[in-house]
Amino acid sequence: MDGWHLQLTKFFCFFLFTERRFFYCLNLLISLTITPEPHPGNAMFGFRRSRKLQPSAGLEGRAARETDRWFADADRQFRAFVGAAGQARDRGEFEAAAAGYRQALALDRTHVGGWAELAYVLQEMADWCGAEVALRTAMALGLRGGAAALAFLVEKGGGVYARAWTDQVEAYWRNGGDNRFDVPPTSRDVADAIELLCDRGEPDPAEIRELMRASPTRRALIARLLRGEEFRRYHADLLRLIAETGWGG
Repeated sequence: MDGWHLQLTKFFCFFLFTERRFFYCLNLLISLTITPEPHPGNAMFGFRRSRKLQPSAGLEGRAARETDRWFADADRQFRAFVGAAGQARDRGEFEAAAAGYRQALALDRTHVGGWAELAYVLQEMADWCGAEVALRTAMALGLRGGAAALAFLVEKGGGVYARAWTDQVEAYWRNGGDNRFDVPPTSRDVADAIELLCDRGEPDPAEIRELMRASPTRRALIARLLRGEEFRRYHADLLRLIAETGWGG
């Protein structure tokens, strides 16, 4: 065995015997190449049944019934959280409303309306960082017409509004959203990428906000993390192996 066969064998052996990084990278690629389409009817202040919480199809017997029951229960919980959050918002109880929307989004983190509503109540609480992250997430998932609100939140948060990010979002959805790596990252994308590439826990909202501001696409987010010192430090042995074998070059 010689040449590229040997290099490829070394590369995969390294991954198989190095903790869980192979599966981390595999999970990252899977999560970044599957992006739900924007929910129809998820307007800024209107909710409909989440497309993610749909009954099973193609299953039979007990498995199908149990799966359908789980989706029905999750959907009821989702609507209950949203309803309670909306009532709290109308009463001016914004902290309770934010908690309710977060509970709903834990069941369906791709619901555009949920992120838009969360952005609104966080803005009312003067949580400029959290509101900006929530609004950018809603826009990344397909919310239209958020540019003015985003510019306001960026200014309130002490940043400089970059129109290029908004242009990228609008162009992506206007052109049909074909390439999943060219969609702007959501807050969950940022947190997942940090965990998988840098092996650490949930980043704070300020770090998520800065990475979202600097990353108009998922591709840009990954490239930024790969160039970072934290990635090079955690994956020093992998990078050394690549350099020694000449893999990838």
